[in-house]
Amino acid sequence: MKIILTAAEVEPFMETYEMAHKIRLLARELKEMGVDVRVILPKYKNIPRIYTNKMTIGKHFTVEFGDKCQPCTIEQLDLEGVAYYFIHNYNYFNRPGICGCWDDGERFAFFVHAVLESLAQINFKPDVLHCHDWHTAMTPVLLKLKYANHYFYNSMQSILTIHNIHNQGIFPKNILSLFDIGEEHFTPEELEFYGNVNCLKGGLLFSDLITTTSSSYIHEIQKPDSGQKLDGVLKHRKDRLLGFIHGPDYKEFNPAKDYHIFKMYDHNTIENKAVNKRKLQEYLGLKVSSKIPVIAMITRKLVHDKGIELVLEAFEEMLSLDLQFILLGYGEKEYENLFLDAAKRMPDRVSVNLFYDKLLSHRIYAGADYLLVPSLNEPCGIEHLIAQRYGTLPIVRKTGVLSDMVELYYKKTGKNYMFSFDNYNANDMLFAIKRALRSFNDKVLMRSLRKTVMICSTSCRESAGEYMKIYEGLLQKTLAS
Repeated sequence: MKIILTAAEVEPFMETYEMAHKIRLLARELKEMGVDVRVILPKYKNIPRIYTNKMTIGKHFTVEFGDKCQPCTIEQLDLEGVAYYFIHNYNYFNRPGICGCWDDGERFAFFVHAVLESLAQINFKPDVLHCHDWHTAMTPVLLKLKYANHYFYNSMQSILTIHNIHNQGIFPKNILSLFDIGEEHFTPEELEFYGNVNCLKGGLLFSDLITTTSSSYIHEIQKPDSGQKLDGVLKHRKDRLLGFIHGPDYKEFNPAKDYHIFKMYDHNTIENKAVNKRKLQEYLGLKVSSKIPVIAMITRKLVHDKGIELVLEAFEEMLSLDLQFILLGYGEKEYENLFLDAAKRMPDRVSVNLFYDKLLSHRIYAGADYLLVPSLNEPCGIEHLIAQRYGTLPIVRKTGVLSDMVELYYKKTGKNYMFSFDNYNANDMLFAIKRALRSFNDKVLMRSLRKTVMICSTSCRESAGEYMKIYEGLLQKTLAS
């Protein structure tokens, strides 16, 4: 079986949110299952030199799209047994970031054309093209409308995975010319979206299958309040819509082998977690005490969707519960300043770290008692899954993948080992926190809870197995036609 994964970012080359991490894990797990899987992404300016210095230069060719003709070079690097291909074009990708440029529409119109043209250049004909989010969502559209009669492409199946429906790639109508798509497709039934072109909508309508990173997220985005005006399209294609949890990398996040943390442990030596807590408190300048519960938040983005307003609204009352709070992450300045103010007032109880650091994140997972994830929306987060691997108990709002995990643990154990709340308000969040803290002083109960969440963890291998079933189903469809 031959699979191409294509996306705007993949860890460790570029990573701005969880999608990049999950694509790397999926590629690695598929390779270990015997799949010939390869990955295509843009070559950005700020890919670390440790990787660019190892890339080999392959084919040079030109990409024609609309009235444009741009040079393209394919560069290759093998990582974890997987071949990664980088689409290099100085005009479009020799920039430090991924998106947010005035010409994003043109840049990714070039990219999806370059992905398809590069397949012939490297002589790799995949059974399935697996695309991720809006940046590559027009690939299935081109397969159906532009390349369908070409022998090299006409048997390829396509999958589009939605990691975050809020990002849709909406551009003026004239972007159609860059995709070589006629105005007859600019209709509400196809690519038109409130007077513009919506790339994600195109992918939803033209891909052979649609997946999300949570079965609960599937139902949420088919509702007007969460579907971001695409709920009707998703309902229309609900028979082609699948969702399942994407687990983290337990080769990296394994407290029994984690050299980042202060003392390694597993579910049989859970008492060593106390050593990590004490050392973490010392490291961050907090009061050292095993009797004070530590609640942490780890997020790469301090933004509205992560539930930051709830935390700030309830912050003073939270701290009145005699706990310590650790924040790791950065984002909107207003949020950063409010947390910094609290840290200045209570330095022995509040540690605010406005950056992202892998070593510190591992130490927080190992040393904290609870991880707070009060998200407004959470389509694909994995922090709570990592926390559980370290015996750190999540306190979550039931939404998206967080809701999936609450239900999954109940099915596995008959009990709720995740302290959760339903409504998006500060009072309900506080109630969940207080319920969690009531367990803290019961040492027997806490040991049992921690041991259970460590054992019941969900890994990336399980999600790769689900995708194998999907790919095989599409391959059978191709063979039967």
